Amino acid sequence: MMNKTRNVVFMLSLILGLTILLVIGTNFTNSIHLNNSPVLKQILNFLGVKQPPAYLIFNGINSQLRTGGDNRLGLNLTNEMTVSFWINPDSEQTQNYIIGKGNGTTKNPFEWLIWVDTNTTKLGVKNYTMMTVYGLNEKKRVSLLSHTGTAIPGKWNHIVYTVEGMTMNVFSDGVWNEVSSNGNISVDLSTSNNGIFIGKRDDSSSNYIGKIADIRIYNISLTNAEVKEVFEKSERGPDDSYFLDIMGHRVCPLNEDSTCILNTTLISIMDAVKIYNWTCITDKDLIDIESGKITKPKRAVMFVWDDGHKDSLEIAKIMQPYNCHSTFGIYTDAVGKESYMDWTEVKSIVETYGNSLASHSERHCSFDSSLRAGKEVCNTTETREGNLSASKSAIMKNTGYTPVSFIFPGNTIGKPDTQERTDIMNSCKKYYSLCYGDTPFTIIKPTYLNFNTNLVNGDIIRVAIGNTTELRDILNALIIRDVDNDLVGQWKTLEGQGNITYDFTGKENISWNNEVVWGY
Repeated sequence: MMNKTRNVVFMLSLILGLTILLVIGTNFTNSIHLNNSPVLKQILNFLGVKQPPAYLIFNGINSQLRTGGDNRLGLNLTNEMTVSFWINPDSEQTQNYIIGKGNGTTKNPFEWLIWVDTNTTKLGVKNYTMMTVYGLNEKKRVSLLSHTGTAIPGKWNHIVYTVEGMTMNVFSDGVWNEVSSNGNISVDLSTSNNGIFIGKRDDSSSNYIGKIADIRIYNISLTNAEVKEVFEKSERGPDDSYFLDIMGHRVCPLNEDSTCILNTTLISIMDAVKIYNWTCITDKDLIDIESGKITKPKRAVMFVWDDGHKDSLEIAKIMQPYNCHSTFGIYTDAVGKESYMDWTEVKSIVETYGNSLASHSERHCSFDSSLRAGKEVCNTTETREGNLSASKSAIMKNTGYTPVSFIFPGNTIGKPDTQERTDIMNSCKKYYSLCYGDTPFTIIKPTYLNFNTNLVNGDIIRVAIGNTTELRDILNALIIRDVDNDLVGQWKTLEGQGNITYDFTGKENISWNNEVVWGY
């Protein structure tokens, strides 16, 4: 009995002590961050208390970080580079400099600069960043403006710029924004000994005001998928998983029309799916993921093939050895007609090859007034719901399969934030669990509609493919290499105290004696 009492007293004392340490630790962060207190950090981790990462605060006056001027980072960025960082900017900033390379003199011009603007509007855009890369002749340059709302004051924003040749891409929170190029510029970023500056440009008073964290520079241009991974694996990332949607129509031995991709192209895509450990899912899997019935794979890809052409069977045959199942949208009034599958073949898509079927309407008509799906219009409630119902009934009657999703022909879903869009979606909700549009054949941002899925929040990367889409652009969304070896500088800003932030590549730590301070 005495031993039991002692054990209880011991446990109560331990809990009390840990609680006191927790309180002390919470207040302790005012003077020292928990990343530098391993014992206290372990205790808080044991108690399930997550410590937010540290960051650096710039006051816009006398705060700046700068590397040495001897190019010791090994910035051999003749053709490619990537710059990645997190910012939480203050408002009222007009072209305030975040990061760049160079010192601003005529003899040693800037090589590249990135600045933020939260105060003015440029080309109709507000709350944006901009990168400029200069050529050997400073008058020739390429600049890229990020989309509006990519640098919102008062919140953390993840910004990535990639440069390959003289083509630049910009990403915000893992999602591609824009591309810009200038083929007339000759650039060699490895020639100068200029250092990297952060928060302030030597020859300017337009200094950054706000917070910065996890600054990275790579000597390669990251792929879209790699940018997404950097975003999600960083200290401030969502710790979420990928979802990639690839929309296509047909495969052909030759490029017969704009909707075709070559059989060999699809095989190359499947090889990339296998090599980079993607898991193929169907629309039914997606709904089960959203409802919590199954776990979302770390890298999920959903292939959607429109219309139900006869070569859908060839698509299914190519993908089957890779254990990759797709969703095939069926235009039901065309079933059995020339170049389209008959109902026996449609049924085999499910029963023989393990794929799912989606409805792509009965008449392939335009559900809004845009006529993008053809000359026939079904944009009244009666004709719209007639198509929605008839196509679903036809698939069920002829295959025994119940489609759970609807693909709007020609993406005829009405303009955002309009009554037409609301009416179209309300009609679709009566018959289907997931409603979404098809798209032009280009690399685009997510186009899923926020209906019975929360995957519209940036977790989706959508790629639409046709014979004008280059294979490299498709693979850009699938390839995820081990890019850590390509880092030439990474300052995670996790120290939380002192006047030094360490370079995790081991090349150049940055110290300062100005007004940069830590935040938590």
